[in-house]
Amino acid sequence: MSNSNDVSQSSLQQLFNLPDDAEALPLSAIKQRAGTRLTEFSNFAQEVLAAMDITVPPAISFVSCPSCQLEINSSHERTAEIQAWLQGSLEAQERFKKVEILYEIIRASELAGETLPADICFHIGLSSLGPIAYFERFTARNCAH
Repeated sequence: MSNSNDVSQSSLQQLFNLPDDAEALPLSAIKQRAGTRLTEFSNFAQEVLAAMDITVPPAISFVSCPSCQLEINSSHERTAEIQAWLQGSLEAQERFKKVEILYEIIRASELAGETLPADICFHIGLSSLGPIAYFERFTARNCAH
């Protein structure tokens, strides 16, 4: 059951834990949420991969471009198995998309007025040092830009 404070807060205020009187959504709140979602995606992916007996290292990079599916974008001895998991896991796709959207908002706010080239795509890398989110030029094998 929600408390009376929840009723007066907008959905964005609740999502980003902002005070009732907040008039704007600070970029810092979006960055914090993006970092949290990135860690959640990494933990989820590594749990599933570990259950498949797939380890990191070697690092694994996932990418999503407009008009294509989430796919692995790194060389790994078990690439085919990882790709099959990605294609069959709606949860992996949804978690990745949640991270991607937040980083797209951050990037758009930091590069206001600039247009990203169509071949710049969002990536999440999993390594033994932790996850990393980044944008990089990418030519996909199975999708058109």
